[in-house]
Formats: sequence, C-alpha cells, structure tokens
Amino acid sequence: MTFPTNHYKTVIEPAMELGKKLDVKNPEPEALFDVASGCINVWCTPQDHPDGPEWKQVTMTAGAFDKPAEYVGMIVWERDNENRITRIEVTSDAYILADQLPKKFVTSKQHVGKGVEHICNRPADLAWLKRKTAWLFEQAGVDLEKAGLSINTCA
Repeated sequence: MTFPTNHYKTVIEPAMELGKKLDVKNPEPEALFDVASGCINVWCTPQDHPDGPEWKQVTMTAGAFDKPAEYVGMIVWERDNENRITRIEVTSDAYILADQLPKKFVTSKQHVGKGVEHICNRPADLAWLKRKTAWLFEQAGVDLEKAGLSINTCA
C-alpha cells in the first residue's frame, strides 16, 4: 500500500470503517470498538481486558450492548494542514475501576494518595490499548510502519 501526501483516507478511514463493523454492540468477541467523530473508543470485556488483578475484580454489565463491556480508552490522531497523519496515540480512562473499586482508584488526580491510583493512562491499560490498536490497523490492511507511524501513549 502506498501512502499519498493526504493519507488520512488510506490510514485512518480503513481503521474507522473496520471499527464500525466491530462495534462493541456486535456480540462477536473481537468487537470492542465504538467509532466517534475524531476518535475510536475501545472497550473491554470480561474475557478480553487489560492485565492486572483489578480487572478481574470488576463486574462488567451489558447495558446497551449484547455483551458485558466497559470503556477503557480511545485511539486519537493528529494530522497536519495537508491531512497527513502525523501521530496516532492511545489514552485511557478506565472509569469502571473508580466506580467499582473506589478505595483503590479515583478519577481526579487531586485525590491520589497512598494506596489510591488515578485511572488515567495506567501502564497496563495503555499497553492493552496499544495491542488492540495495532490489531485494528493490521486487520484493516494498514501497515503503520510503511506509513511512517507508530502507536504512541500520552503518558
């Protein structure tokens, strides 16, 4: 695959289209995505989640989906004035951890203290998001290395 100067269509759009097919509302186990304007949200399930004992302690619910799932984070990108993608980044906010394990996790950095961790951009969550992001782009037929891109974390 060659990447023209305006490679938004050849890098991001295929991943977004596949993300729509693999929407978290889809009951298939690999369907963990939710495409929004300007990002791709990534969800986890009891069978496929970031590493760490805390993820085994939370109870995930189906809510509006056909399977239990909880939000982990999102894939975002930057582009220059010529629509060339310059950066792909993952960021995480595992709200379920603070909701269900409030003695261990908080949503505000102001409340971090001894034994209490902030939910934003935890290393295990970011590592899992990077793997899911790489898989999504690969399945969409996008070779990020050939496009001169890597998956970054904002941490």
